[in-house]
Amino acid sequence: MENNEIQKKIDLFLNEHKIKIQGGQINTEKDMSLLLSRIAKSEIDKGNYEKGLYFAVNSFKFDKKNLYSVFLQGLGFRFTGQYEDAIKAFKYCNSRKHDLASLANIGFCFAELKDSEKALDIFNKIIENITEEEESNNAQLMALVYECMGNIYLSREDVLEFDSTDKLKINYKLAVKYYKNSLRLNRVNHVLLNKLAACYYHFDDERKALYCYEEAVKVAPEEKNYEEAVKELRNAGVIPDVVEF
Repeated sequence: MENNEIQKKIDLFLNEHKIKIQGGQINTEKDMSLLLSRIAKSEIDKGNYEKGLYFAVNSFKFDKKNLYSVFLQGLGFRFTGQYEDAIKAFKYCNSRKHDLASLANIGFCFAELKDSEKALDIFNKIIENITEEEESNNAQLMALVYECMGNIYLSREDVLEFDSTDKLKINYKLAVKYYKNSLRLNRVNHVLLNKLAACYYHFDDERKALYCYEEAVKVAPEEKNYEEAVKELRNAGVIPDVVEF
């Protein structure tokens, strides 16, 4: 395509979508693709998933080598419930470049489809191959992976029903294991601290449950149910037992 035709194509898209450029001019398809990827990411971060998906698709149209635009399409598809297309996009990314985020998102898609075995298979492969440095560099993502694994195991039990054999059940033990791994990487997840406390209740370990609730209060003091749980356990004479994450 001639340069003037490329410029017309770029200007037409910018004008149609009322996109203003500051500090210069977009005159290559590659730069246009990068711009649309940034817009797509911004829209996805704001929860405008369909809009983000739209810009991600158009980003790829301007530059077929922009792998990030395909990843963003995967996120857009996933967050709008189009899991088959999401998995296809993430697999495309992962096949061209070893990409932890794409692989993890394939697992998230399977988990959201309630296909727990496929999700766990993906997550276990990640854990088997990841180095400590990679885990540290991708702490936020890996915290989500571990949390998702814990959620899968916890979902296999009825947390509202208590049974004397709960402390022997492998699903609770695995949920605790992966929740702790997640909290090791992200200590400020109060929802997860609450879930971990529920697991310890099923283990009849009120001391560790109390510790989790107290940590949750520190993270989210506005959540009064955590504070109420702390008061109830404290009034019952329970002393917290530190949980090592």
